Amino acid sequence: MIKSVKNSLSLRLRQNKILMLILLVAFLFRFIGLTPNIDHPDEGYVQIKSWDLVKNIVISFDFDPHSFKYGTLFFYLQSLVYFPILYVTYFLSNVNIFFSSSFSSQGLDFTSFHTEAIRKFSELLTLVCRAEVALFGFLIVLVIYLIGKKLFNKNVGLLAALFLAISPLHVRDSHYITTDVPMVFCILLALFFIIKLREENKLKWIKPISEVSFCNSLI
Repeated sequence: MIKSVKNSLSLRLRQNKILMLILLVAFLFRFIGLTPNIDHPDEGYVQIKSWDLVKNIVISFDFDPHSFKYGTLFFYLQSLVYFPILYVTYFLSNVNIFFSSSFSSQGLDFTSFHTEAIRKFSELLTLVCRAEVALFGFLIVLVIYLIGKKLFNKNVGLLAALFLAISPLHVRDSHYITTDVPMVFCILLALFFIIKLREENKLKWIKPISEVSFCNSLI
Protein backbone atom coordinates (compact mmCIF):
# COMPACT_ATOMS: atom_id res chain seq x y z
CA MET A 1 0.00 0.00 0.00
CA ILE A 2 2.81 2.40 0.92
CA LYS A 3 4.53 1.55 -2.35
CA SER A 4 1.39 2.33 -4.36
CA VAL A 5 1.02 5.68 -2.57
CA LYS A 6 4.66 6.52 -3.35
CA ASN A 7 4.16 5.56 -6.99
CA SER A 8 1.00 7.66 -7.22
CA LEU A 9 2.75 10.67 -5.64
CA SER A 10 5.75 10.24 -7.93
CA LEU A 11 3.48 10.12 -10.97
CA ARG A 12 1.67 13.28 -9.89
CA LEU A 13 4.97 15.09 -9.38
CA ARG A 14 6.18 14.08 -12.85
CA GLN A 15 2.92 15.27 -14.37
CA ASN A 16 3.12 18.60 -12.56
CA LYS A 17 6.80 19.49 -12.93
CA ILE A 18 6.00 22.89 -14.40
CA LEU A 19 3.57 23.68 -11.57
CA MET A 20 6.16 22.62 -8.98
CA LEU A 21 8.73 24.90 -10.62
CA ILE A 22 6.31 27.85 -10.65
CA LEU A 23 5.43 27.26 -6.99
CA LEU A 24 9.13 27.07 -6.10
CA VAL A 25 9.74 30.43 -7.82
CA ALA A 26 6.71 31.91 -6.04
CA PHE A 27 7.95 30.61 -2.68
CA LEU A 28 11.48 31.96 -3.12
CA PHE A 29 10.32 35.36 -4.38
CA ARG A 30 8.04 35.80 -1.39
CA PHE A 31 10.22 34.46 1.42
CA ILE A 32 13.60 35.84 0.38
CA GLY A 33 14.22 39.37 1.63
CA LEU A 34 11.60 39.51 4.37
CA THR A 35 14.22 41.13 6.60
CA PRO A 36 16.05 43.38 6.51
CA ASN A 37 13.61 45.39 4.46
CA ILE A 38 12.14 48.87 4.44
CA ASP A 39 9.11 49.36 6.69
CA HIS A 40 5.62 49.66 5.28
CA PRO A 41 3.74 52.66 6.79
CA ASP A 42 0.86 50.40 7.91
CA GLU A 43 3.00 47.74 9.57
CA GLY A 44 3.59 49.60 12.83
CA TYR A 45 -0.11 50.11 13.49
CA VAL A 46 -0.99 46.47 12.77
CA GLN A 47 1.86 45.20 14.94
CA ILE A 48 0.98 47.41 17.91
CA LYS A 49 -2.69 46.38 17.83
CA SER A 50 -1.75 42.70 17.48
CA TRP A 51 0.74 42.93 20.36
CA ASP A 52 -1.86 44.64 22.53
CA LEU A 53 -4.42 41.98 21.64
CA VAL A 54 -2.09 39.24 22.92
CA LYS A 55 -1.47 41.20 26.13
CA ASN A 56 -5.20 41.81 26.71
CA ILE A 57 -6.05 38.16 26.13
CA VAL A 58 -3.42 36.95 28.62
CA ILE A 59 -4.12 39.56 31.30
CA SER A 60 -7.90 40.02 31.16
CA PHE A 61 -9.14 37.46 28.63
CA ASP A 62 -10.22 40.38 26.43
CA PHE A 63 -10.51 39.30 22.78
CA ASP A 64 -11.65 42.71 21.55
CA PRO A 65 -8.92 44.27 19.34
CA HIS A 66 -10.30 47.77 20.19
CA SER A 67 -9.56 48.87 16.65
CA PHE A 68 -11.58 48.63 13.46
CA LYS A 69 -9.40 50.67 11.14
CA TYR A 70 -8.43 47.45 9.36
CA GLY A 71 -10.11 44.06 9.10
CA THR A 72 -9.91 42.62 12.60
CA LEU A 73 -9.33 39.03 11.44
CA PHE A 74 -5.79 40.03 10.52
CA PHE A 75 -5.09 41.11 14.11
CA TYR A 76 -6.09 37.64 15.31
CA LEU A 77 -3.98 35.95 12.64
CA GLN A 78 -0.97 37.98 13.70
CA SER A 79 -1.68 37.23 17.36
CA LEU A 80 -1.53 33.51 16.60
CA VAL A 81 2.09 34.07 15.60
CA TYR A 82 2.96 36.43 18.46
CA PHE A 83 1.33 34.42 21.22
CA PRO A 84 3.55 31.30 21.26
CA ILE A 85 6.75 33.35 21.03
CA LEU A 86 5.78 35.78 23.79
CA TYR A 87 4.16 33.24 26.08
CA VAL A 88 6.96 30.66 25.80
CA THR A 89 9.61 33.30 26.57
CA TYR A 90 7.46 34.56 29.46
CA PHE A 91 7.14 31.06 30.88
CA LEU A 92 10.88 30.31 30.51
CA SER A 93 11.79 33.64 32.13
CA ASN A 94 9.61 32.83 35.14
CA VAL A 95 11.11 29.34 35.39
CA ASN A 96 14.59 30.85 35.31
CA ILE A 97 13.70 33.35 38.05
CA PHE A 98 12.11 30.63 40.15
CA PHE A 99 15.11 28.30 40.07
CA SER A 100 17.81 30.97 40.26
CA SER A 101 16.40 32.69 43.35
CA SER A 102 16.05 29.79 45.76
CA PHE A 103 12.32 29.49 44.96
CA SER A 104 11.53 32.74 46.78
CA SER A 105 11.05 35.46 44.15
CA GLN A 106 7.73 36.40 42.64
CA GLY A 107 7.10 35.80 38.95
CA LEU A 108 7.32 38.47 36.30
CA ASP A 109 4.39 40.76 35.67
CA PHE A 110 3.21 40.02 32.13
CA THR A 111 2.54 43.68 31.29
CA SER A 112 6.09 44.80 32.01
CA PHE A 113 7.50 41.61 30.49
CA HIS A 114 5.42 42.15 27.35
CA THR A 115 6.84 45.63 26.80
CA GLU A 116 10.41 44.45 27.29
CA ALA A 117 9.91 41.34 25.12
CA ILE A 118 8.50 43.41 22.26
CA ARG A 119 11.58 45.62 22.39
CA LYS A 120 13.96 42.68 22.66
CA PHE A 121 12.38 40.39 20.05
CA SER A 122 10.97 42.99 17.65
CA GLU A 123 13.11 41.81 14.72
CA LEU A 124 12.17 38.15 15.24
CA LEU A 125 8.47 39.01 15.59
CA THR A 126 8.58 41.11 12.44
CA LEU A 127 10.27 38.30 10.50
CA VAL A 128 7.82 35.63 11.64
CA CYS A 129 4.76 37.79 10.99
CA ARG A 130 5.99 38.84 7.57
CA ALA A 131 6.51 35.14 6.86
CA GLU A 132 2.84 34.54 7.68
CA VAL A 133 1.81 37.08 5.03
CA ALA A 134 4.34 35.60 2.59
CA LEU A 135 2.70 32.20 3.09
CA PHE A 136 -0.67 33.68 2.10
CA GLY A 137 0.99 35.21 -0.97
CA PHE A 138 2.46 31.84 -1.92
CA LEU A 139 -0.89 30.08 -1.47
CA ILE A 140 -2.61 32.64 -3.70
CA VAL A 141 -0.45 31.44 -6.61
CA LEU A 142 -1.70 27.89 -6.05
CA VAL A 143 -5.34 29.02 -5.79
CA ILE A 144 -5.00 31.04 -9.02
CA TYR A 145 -3.74 27.91 -10.75
CA LEU A 146 -6.71 25.89 -9.48
CA ILE A 147 -9.20 28.57 -10.59
CA GLY A 148 -7.66 28.81 -14.07
CA LYS A 149 -7.65 25.04 -14.39
CA LYS A 150 -11.29 24.79 -13.26
CA LEU A 151 -12.60 27.56 -15.52
CA PHE A 152 -10.50 26.81 -18.59
CA ASN A 153 -7.73 24.21 -18.64
CA LYS A 154 -4.41 23.29 -17.06
CA ASN A 155 -2.34 25.47 -19.39
CA VAL A 156 -4.39 28.56 -18.52
CA GLY A 157 -3.94 27.77 -14.83
CA LEU A 158 -0.19 27.44 -15.25
CA LEU A 159 0.08 30.73 -17.15
CA ALA A 160 -2.01 32.55 -14.55
CA ALA A 161 0.11 31.11 -11.74
CA LEU A 162 3.35 32.02 -13.54
CA PHE A 163 2.32 35.62 -14.16
CA LEU A 164 1.25 36.05 -10.53
CA ALA A 165 4.37 34.27 -9.19
CA ILE A 166 6.64 36.87 -10.80
CA SER A 167 4.31 39.88 -10.45
CA PRO A 168 6.44 42.63 -8.83
CA LEU A 169 3.51 44.25 -7.00
CA HIS A 170 2.27 40.96 -5.54
CA VAL A 171 5.79 39.93 -4.52
CA ARG A 172 6.32 43.28 -2.83
CA ASP A 173 3.03 43.22 -0.92
CA SER A 174 3.70 39.64 0.23
CA HIS A 175 6.70 40.98 2.17
CA TYR A 176 4.73 43.26 4.49
CA ILE A 177 2.43 42.91 7.50
CA THR A 178 -0.67 44.35 5.84
CA THR A 179 -4.20 43.09 5.23
CA ASP A 180 -4.06 43.16 1.41
CA VAL A 181 -2.60 39.73 0.65
CA PRO A 182 -4.58 37.69 3.24
CA MET A 183 -7.79 39.42 2.08
CA VAL A 184 -7.12 38.54 -1.58
CA PHE A 185 -6.39 34.94 -0.55
CA CYS A 186 -9.78 34.66 1.20
CA ILE A 187 -11.61 36.18 -1.78
CA LEU A 188 -9.94 33.85 -4.29
CA LEU A 189 -10.46 30.81 -2.08
CA ALA A 190 -14.17 31.68 -1.84
CA LEU A 191 -14.28 32.09 -5.64
CA PHE A 192 -12.65 28.70 -6.14
CA PHE A 193 -15.18 26.94 -3.93
CA ILE A 194 -18.08 28.82 -5.58
CA ILE A 195 -16.87 27.49 -8.95
CA LYS A 196 -16.51 24.03 -7.45
CA LEU A 197 -20.01 24.31 -5.99
CA ARG A 198 -21.45 25.19 -9.39
CA GLU A 199 -19.77 22.17 -10.98
CA GLU A 200 -20.30 19.53 -8.30
CA ASN A 201 -23.30 20.91 -6.36
CA LYS A 202 -22.11 19.35 -3.10
CA LEU A 203 -23.73 21.66 -0.59
CA LYS A 204 -22.65 19.64 2.46
CA TRP A 205 -19.10 20.94 2.70
CA ILE A 206 -18.33 23.18 -0.29
CA LYS A 207 -20.98 25.83 0.41
CA PRO A 208 -19.98 26.41 4.07
CA ILE A 209 -16.29 26.67 3.13
CA SER A 210 -17.00 29.19 0.37
CA GLU A 211 -19.18 31.23 2.74
CA VAL A 212 -16.56 31.21 5.50
CA SER A 213 -13.80 32.19 3.05
CA PHE A 214 -15.84 35.09 1.69
CA CYS A 215 -16.79 36.30 5.19
CA ASN A 216 -13.12 36.14 6.22
CA SER A 217 -12.28 38.49 3.35
CA LEU A 218 -14.73 41.02 4.80
CA ILE A 219 -13.57 40.92 8.43
